[in-house]
Amino acid sequence: MIDVIDHDNFGYETQAGDAMRGVFDWEMFYKRIPIPPELQNNDPSEPFESPVMAGGLFAVDRKWFWELGGYDTGLEIWGGEQYEISFKVWMCGGRMEDIPCSRVGHIYRKFVPYSVPGGVSLSRNLKRVAEVWMDEYAEYIYQRRPDYRPLSVGDVSAQKELRLRLSCKSFHWFMTDVAWDLQRYYPAVEPPAAAWGEVFTFGWREDIRVGDPLHTKKVCLDAVSVNSPLTLYNCHGMKGNQLWRYRKSCCCLLEGGERCGRPAGNASFSKRIQKSISQKKLKLDIDKSVNTLRRYKRHYKIQTRPGLNKAQLAETVSRHFRNIPVNEKETLTYFIYMVKSSKSRLDQKSEGSKQLE
Repeated sequence: MIDVIDHDNFGYETQAGDAMRGVFDWEMFYKRIPIPPELQNNDPSEPFESPVMAGGLFAVDRKWFWELGGYDTGLEIWGGEQYEISFKVWMCGGRMEDIPCSRVGHIYRKFVPYSVPGGVSLSRNLKRVAEVWMDEYAEYIYQRRPDYRPLSVGDVSAQKELRLRLSCKSFHWFMTDVAWDLQRYYPAVEPPAAAWGEVFTFGWREDIRVGDPLHTKKVCLDAVSVNSPLTLYNCHGMKGNQLWRYRKSCCCLLEGGERCGRPAGNASFSKRIQKSISQKKLKLDIDKSVNTLRRYKRHYKIQTRPGLNKAQLAETVSRHFRNIPVNEKETLTYFIYMVKSSKSRLDQKSEGSKQLE
């Protein structure tokens, strides 16, 4: 088990969630999922099977490691090796277990303190692993990461010959016999969204600014980049980082890629993260009785007082998003209701008893 050593003060913390199975999503990000009841032991200190290891921290019989071919020497610098060795172990006759009472502390640095000529080859490495070991399942990776398709991975003939010589099983076997629970959390074929579109205010209809109403009169929920704070920005109408999907299966609001919005603790806005069952998602609950969230022309729209500018909206969203409790009651309906109630109280103080639209 890999624990965390703080890079600032060397403080030691157990990994979040502690004992969980290692897997991946279909962009090849490492993920952790709960141990299913079928594999749980009465004694939590007992080893448990894990489809994928977190990194290069493991114990293995040296002779057998070299019989497996060791690491693929075609992988450059770092990245992808944990998938390569994990797939190889399972598919070629081995077994991999996590040992809860065996702990290794790891210092996660803020930045890489060295330069790499030509840059780190993570994308190339991941495609190389997919080409050698993932068979037809590699296509699910390329569907989500089309930028991988043109990448050259070098000569993989030696790795494919090794796989034949060791009579390794197929990746379909790995997915059905080893990582059989992965698709519960990260399905290769995503279910269709219940609805999709921009998330913006109703107040744009009464905005008096001149210009194209698609751009000058609306502000949209915007995810600038991975792990960036969500913010409000002029709607550009080009989808991308302003395209959101609502999925009934997890009651979550997803950005156009495979990340979901969630609370950010004491940060100003929610953060966009790689979706993970171990993370608290921002849940979406459509409550028709209070009409705090409406579906209109395939769009979900946040209801606020007309005429609010971006700064006012951002200030309100920021203040109340911090106060949402991280539990099962944490829903977007509650979030919108808090914004609505706050603005209503402000209106009553300054303008009497104006109602939100």
